Amino acid sequence: MAEPLFSIRKALLLAAPVLLLASPSLASEGFDFGNMGQGLAAMVIFLVLLAVLGHWAWKPLVAQLRRREEAIARQIDDAKRQNQEAQELLEQYRRRMEQAEADAKELVAKTHQEAVTARELLLTKSREEAKENADAMKQDIERARQDAMKDLHGATTRLATEMAAKILEQTLGEDEQRRMVQRALEEMARERPEA
Repeated sequence: MAEPLFSIRKALLLAAPVLLLASPSLASEGFDFGNMGQGLAAMVIFLVLLAVLGHWAWKPLVAQLRRREEAIARQIDDAKRQNQEAQELLEQYRRRMEQAEADAKELVAKTHQEAVTARELLLTKSREEAKENADAMKQDIERARQDAMKDLHGATTRLATEMAAKILEQTLGEDEQRRMVQRALEEMARERPEA
């Protein structure tokens, strides 16, 4: 335990020079026991007062000052601890903000990439569907053309046969008519485009 700031020993050490300085002043006037008695009585009263005040006032005052000093030290320690915690929280907040910004940038980039991919997929699908539709239309057109050519060929053949028959009936015999029709059919078959 720390020694109190003001003790009886210190009080006696402070009182000794006063007594020693009083001796020369007493010697100059002559030695008077009355003054010495008063000095001793004052010294005893001072020491008693010092002891009483030291016990009843000084010790509680010093104890209160120590408690106050300890409370201030605790407050300083608490303030340092709270400051450290606040710094840690601030650093955590900064890290979280940086992470949130990085996550947001990553999300934007990912969303952009997904949109680009979806757009390309839609374009590719649309092109494929358009090509399939165009191919189907070309096939339909080709089938219709071939059907029309067959119909035209059939109609032309019938018409030619009928006309030839009418012309030939008048001038040619039946065998000659057949040979001419056969030649006409062969020529039309050669001229017909291959599908």
